[in-house]
Amino acid sequence: MTSDERIDRFVAAAKSFRRFVQRAAALELPERLGVARIILAELHAAACDLPRGAVIDFDAMPSEALPPEWPGFEDFEFYWEIFDPYELDSAVAGALSEDVANIYDNLERGFADLAGGGDLDAVVWQWRHSFEAQWGERASSALRALHFAYARVDDD
Repeated sequence: MTSDERIDRFVAAAKSFRRFVQRAAALELPERLGVARIILAELHAAACDLPRGAVIDFDAMPSEALPPEWPGFEDFEFYWEIFDPYELDSAVAGALSEDVANIYDNLERGFADLAGGGDLDAVVWQWRHSFEAQWGERASSALRALHFAYARVDDD
């Protein structure tokens, strides 16, 4: 535990996301979709609240790929989205497993650095920076796709 509840909340959400990814193969598709959207929403909200802090030079440790038993999202793997909601543009394809892999990769880099004795402030800065620059957009796109996918399997 740290002295900052925002960091503790994010670390707890990141660990929950990590556990989901590592154990997703044990879940049937409807449960996998439902759990993914809850955990990803919690992670996104916690990342929005991370402290900004000063810019820190950060050399991230190598991360792990998704576990080999990662099951994906079957018929709901690919989805359509508009890349920039403020520009009238054509739809582009997204892929839920790629979104999960990108988020997992960014989180795992921080966990690997911490396990290697890295500085918490530097890791928090990296998590916040990578969220703002990259995986926050992937998470929000994935949340929308998961919302619609879950509604479709729930109707069946």
